[in-house]
Amino acid sequence: MQTDLPSRATVVVIGAGVIGASVAYHLAKHGCNDVVVLERSKICSGTTWHSAGNMEAFREDPVLCEMITYGIGFFPKLQAETGQELGWRGSGRVMIATTPERMDHYKSLPALGRARGLSMDLLSPSESFKGCRFSNARGSWEACGFLAMGPSIPPT
Repeated sequence: MQTDLPSRATVVVIGAGVIGASVAYHLAKHGCNDVVVLERSKICSGTTWHSAGNMEAFREDPVLCEMITYGIGFFPKLQAETGQELGWRGSGRVMIATTPERMDHYKSLPALGRARGLSMDLLSPSESFKGCRFSNARGSWEACGFLAMGPSIPPT
């Protein structure tokens, strides 16, 4: 890692979180060989690190959904390309509806997710609780399972 700053650069990226690092990587991949990344600490140690366990593929905003879906497919490729362990673990997610209104909202999501190429299923309470270690202190729950999601955790 270079610690002396050059006197000039075509592109300066401020912040080496997931977005800054991605911008620098993609610029270099597309031929921009004069990119400088400035980071106050370690790569991905700021807010990116705090949200490491929450990489949810589905977003109602189609642009965010596409960007996150790209990242989910990209992390395994980047690990293979660089030989650097990124800590990527695709794990899935179960979202819990505790009100009928929230469940009505969840019922519309699997079709929207499939239209965007995501694997999403509406689960029964018994299906959603398989393998999950949490209890229901508020009464009956229904659940919507969001699959094909996982965290990106920098190695320690």
